Amino acid sequence: LLAAPTKGTVRIGGKVAASEADRVLARRRIGFVATTPSLIDASVRANIALPLKFRGVGRIESEKHVADAATSFGVAALLNRAAPTLSAGEAARVSLARAFVTRPEILFLDEPFVRLDEPTRLALTRNLAAVLPTTDATVVFVTHDRSEAAAIATRVVVLESGRIAQEGDPARLIEHPHTRAAARWAGFENVVDGRLLESRAGHERVEIAAGVVLD
Repeated sequence: LLAAPTKGTVRIGGKVAASEADRVLARRRIGFVATTPSLIDASVRANIALPLKFRGVGRIESEKHVADAATSFGVAALLNRAAPTLSAGEAARVSLARAFVTRPEILFLDEPFVRLDEPTRLALTRNLAAVLPTTDATVVFVTHDRSEAAAIATRVVVLESGRIAQEGDPARLIEHPHTRAAARWAGFENVVDGRLLESRAGHERVEIAAGVVLD
């Protein structure tokens, strides 16, 4: 179930998910991948099929969806393997396949690659970036890694203390951060306070403690 919000409202497709029944229906339209794969002690096939089983999907239809999802994330050869025998990268792939198998309208990915080594993380990032355009899902991808954001996102939102510090196109935000939080996320090491005096034709005059800097 989706927990009832302590403040504000949750809207999905313009409709408020107010009652418990609304939240149950909304949850069935949502996929989720956590930082640590929460696979059950069963085969890869059974893990990917689990959401379909909860929804009462028939065996033949379920097998087709499982095969498609497994192929998309490169685990088709592992369907008969027991989940506890998987490597961290394989488990992450199975978690992604399980989240996509129901073809969700909304997908939440909570730093799904953060615990992986660099080569595995890069491979999964490329894999996910290739799969996303084939779906109609709205994806919310939480990451501290700007390379992941640049590869996957069409829009980046930088948060600081629960508030939006800056948002926009990933490449532009990385090249031209407008806030201290966005600059830190984009990798800028030297950040100084200043006051914009003038902006004209792509050039700015900024007053800092040491004087006026022309850009």
